[in-house]
Amino acid sequence: MFNHAAFKKYSRLSILMLVVVLILSVAFVSGCSKEKEGQNGDNGNGEGNGEQEEIFLRIGTAGTGGAYYPVGGAMAEVLTRHLEGVYSTAEVTGGAAENPRLVGTGELEMGFTNSDLLYFAYEGLPPFEEKYAIGAVLEFGPSVVHLVTLDDDINTIEDLKGKRVAVGPAGGSLATAFEQYIQYYGFTFEDITPSYVSQSEGMSLLVDKSVDAAISHGAPPVAAVMELSARRPDFKILTFEEDKIAAITGDHPYFSKFVIQAGTYGETPAEDTQVIAVGNYLFAPLDMDEDLVYNVLETLYDNLSFLQDAHPSNKFIPTDKRPDSPIPFHPGAERFYDDKGM
Repeated sequence: MFNHAAFKKYSRLSILMLVVVLILSVAFVSGCSKEKEGQNGDNGNGEGNGEQEEIFLRIGTAGTGGAYYPVGGAMAEVLTRHLEGVYSTAEVTGGAAENPRLVGTGELEMGFTNSDLLYFAYEGLPPFEEKYAIGAVLEFGPSVVHLVTLDDDINTIEDLKGKRVAVGPAGGSLATAFEQYIQYYGFTFEDITPSYVSQSEGMSLLVDKSVDAAISHGAPPVAAVMELSARRPDFKILTFEEDKIAAITGDHPYFSKFVIQAGTYGETPAEDTQVIAVGNYLFAPLDMDEDLVYNVLETLYDNLSFLQDAHPSNKFIPTDKRPDSPIPFHPGAERFYDDKGM
């Protein structure tokens, strides 16, 4: 005969034992998990709390038509593929003039900018309204100034006075630099009619005769100027005279002399043309973990051939001499260059 009381007693005991087994199983799994976390060590922020965390490195670049975006894309790919625990992306931004603010305020982890704007941001000089605690990490290809025109009446930089000039995005690095060096040619920004457009759009406006001249920056050959060359191979690059270069670089050491080789853009220039350039830098906030910055640099240098194949700007990454920087290096970068004997 079926014993209901015994069955109920047996069922309660079984359930109790099942609960105990489940509790012990969860505790065991949790213990193993914690042991694994402990073996992972530092979390990448130097805190050593034993938990491996994913580290996201967003690199502020510029618009997709310039050099910054593909350079940043290549660096982000290298870091994501070869630096354990790091996930990196190239972010479209307002460019060199905006990136110091984005990094300095913590909206992005790293960024690109020109040597002049890097200095201005660090010192809190216009166009920046405050000082940003940032440090240089890596120098790559220079931003070479290309002042281009199709106008037969424009043969010198002085001839740009009173003309319509595509100067890049408003508040960007092209316009900022242009405003500085035209003063050595006897005119100011108020003496031109600016068009605030991208480098690529500036070249289209030039071909359409909507502007008289356009500016492009980058390590030759620059994509926007290559586009212009394909459409109008008869364009001209305006030269900077030796005395003007000496004056500009003397007053503003973040500018340097650069020679665009003859035939860089097909028929243009017809002969070597001297211009000016500013350096380009990867930079980071000074409070970024020193080991992380060191590992970023080590990973980038370990994959230098990939970076160089990805974009010509990366062919200028120094390998035997520590890059000159207008501001102090991040401590992690400083240690890396010391270890490499640079």
